[in-house]
Amino acid sequence: MRRMKLFSIMMALCMMSMVISACSSSTVAKADPKETVTKAYQKLASLTNYHMTLDVTNSMTVQGKTMNSVVKGELDIQQNPMLCKNIMSISSEMDSRKNEQTITQYMEESGEKVIVYSGFGGKWNKQSMEKSDYNPLSDYDGYMKAITSVTQKSEDANSTVFEVIASGSALKEKMQEQLSKMNMKKDSITDDMLKDLGDLKYTVTVDKKSGYISKIDIDLSSFMSKLGNNLAASQQIPDNQKEMVKEMFTSMKISSTATLSNFNSAEKIIIPEEAKK
Repeated sequence: MRRMKLFSIMMALCMMSMVISACSSSTVAKADPKETVTKAYQKLASLTNYHMTLDVTNSMTVQGKTMNSVVKGELDIQQNPMLCKNIMSISSEMDSRKNEQTITQYMEESGEKVIVYSGFGGKWNKQSMEKSDYNPLSDYDGYMKAITSVTQKSEDANSTVFEVIASGSALKEKMQEQLSKMNMKKDSITDDMLKDLGDLKYTVTVDKKSGYISKIDIDLSSFMSKLGNNLAASQQIPDNQKEMVKEMFTSMKISSTATLSNFNSAEKIIIPEEAKK
């Protein structure tokens, strides 16, 4: 179970990296959809800062009982040097028992390190990692290379919605690279865990007036179901535990919506002194 927890954390980081790397671009009449989205990734790198709201809903069955959770995040993101603020509210419910908590997190680039300050319950925790190992705003080129196709899904007077398909094999390679940097692959992750996950499909909404992407929607339910079956098959655990893992991931319904705004006009980020101390 400890390995599964480590993997779940890394999955969350990878997913957060993809969402944070959502992009903006100017719309061009009759432009190729894939070219438009590719330019969007390129343009994101030139932004000074932006704001993002993140909504993640998740439900799953654990030993016949349904657990629901909702994560809401308010993020201000600055680039060069990287500086992020995230206020995250987490609520969960199972068997009429509810739990709610709020976590405030700051992330800053400091030389060759990324420093993370996490505040919860009136206390602060400080962690650091190598910038080369984890910087969610750095690898735009990798995300662009993962895109295999883009099609226009719908449009109205204000916006255009594109459906993007990212290569499962390319995303697998990126995940393995990040896991290896964190020294997790050798001890916790096998190729069997990440095999046959399939391509990832998501949508981006481009605002016609501003030319920026205003929303990104990702449904990871199918992805997590395949991952769960792989995890259960690869773990050396009793059969009843394998079935529990399969039940949990196969029943999982997880989706996220990220809304981007305040391009180059986000609030200034100031890390509190109590966090640094």
